[in-house]
Amino acid sequence: MVKSLKAAREEFRQYAGMMTQYERSVIERDIKEQSERAFPAVTAGAIGEWKQAIKRYKEAGKAYNREVTNEITRWDADRLNAQLQQASTLVNLAVQGSGGNILEGGNPGSAAKLEALYSEAVQSGDIYRQRATFEVLKAALPKVSGDDRMPANRLAKLSERELSALRVTDGMVAAKEAQGQALDELLNIRNELIDVSVTLGEGNPTHPMASGAFAQALMMVQQDRETGELKIYSDDEWQLIGGVFYPKNTAEQKEGEK
Repeated sequence: MVKSLKAAREEFRQYAGMMTQYERSVIERDIKEQSERAFPAVTAGAIGEWKQAIKRYKEAGKAYNREVTNEITRWDADRLNAQLQQASTLVNLAVQGSGGNILEGGNPGSAAKLEALYSEAVQSGDIYRQRATFEVLKAALPKVSGDDRMPANRLAKLSERELSALRVTDGMVAAKEAQGQALDELLNIRNELIDVSVTLGEGNPTHPMASGAFAQALMMVQQDRETGELKIYSDDEWQLIGGVFYPKNTAEQKEGEK
């Protein structure tokens, strides 16, 4: 239906200049009648697809959050705390007197000791030891001074990268990809919804003063201006006042002001 209407509108736009006023009025009336006949079914179908895309996007987000929760809960707290205490002790010993003159009791070799701790953790294959060592090394930079400061800074960044990789599971990667695909689908269907609205003669539903079924449907997905995060609302959380959609709480306030 939409393709047929688009083709009719495009043909009219292309040849309207060659037509008489009567021919134009007849074709315009015919296109209008086609739009009115198609409107109920096309609107229901397009908005239905939009709501399904929203549902899939929400489900993908929940699936990713479950994977994050699974990653957090996979660690045994007692075992991790024991490794953190041990790593903290070893790192503190390595950086004592860091950067000082060796004749005055300093320890200019701290960077080499920290490198050794890092390498031993990586080679151990023990994810608890690795996580604990990476976390402590990442936080140890302020304790290092002198010539050891630069290599310690490099090691802190390396530890941060390795820690991030350690905390990201295959399940999280797969869920994140699925979430991205769901977002792409959501944005594509949003563009289709706008196109359908224009084709049916409803205008662009993203216009600030737009109203109607398509405009209200698009209101279900909003982007936070500060964080960029998508906010999902149900389709009954908006109320039309003076040609403008408002969230229900704002709408109730405006009604009270009247």
